[in-house]
Amino acid sequence: MATSIRILTCLVALALCASASSDVARAATQEPEATITPETPESGEAVNPALDGGGVISSSNGTHTCGLRPDRTITCWGANDLGEADPPEGRFAMVSAGDLHTCGLRVDGTLECWGGNFDGRSDAPGGTFIAVSAGSDHTCGLRTDGTIECWGLNYHGHDPPHAPVFAVYGGGRHTCGLRTDNPVECWG
Repeated sequence: MATSIRILTCLVALALCASASSDVARAATQEPEATITPETPESGEAVNPALDGGGVISSSNGTHTCGLRPDRTITCWGANDLGEADPPEGRFAMVSAGDLHTCGLRVDGTLECWGGNFDGRSDAPGGTFIAVSAGSDHTCGLRTDGTIECWGLNYHGHDPPHAPVFAVYGGGRHTCGLRTDNPVECWG
């Protein structure tokens, strides 16, 4: 039963991630002057004042939350014990919050992580990426060639598949990827 729930959770998250991955890929390859048009909340929906009435909440892990402002800067709020809610300056295409760390995908395709660095969870690899997703104690990034690279704590074998993927979702202590041939593959 627990495995079925985990797979269902991953499928739902991957469906959301897959629908957004093309937007993120375009945002990551656009000129820095390009702008993201965020989804506007419908009447009656809550808007977090930390986003100044605009932008989108991108990631929350239960203790801190981060969002992208319309100008592509990141705002975080909530717990900030190790700097996880203190984002760097600059423009980002995506942000993902782990338990005590956060990682962002800059508009040039590079990654930057901040906060607690236990087990290397804030040591983002070099190179270019099109997506990033933080789990509790680890993070995985989707490279431009469709491969996944993960870093941080590796409880149960966070070794990604060798098949190309087009979406990635970091769960608590596992990660799932939607492969280009359509199966969902989870590890960890």
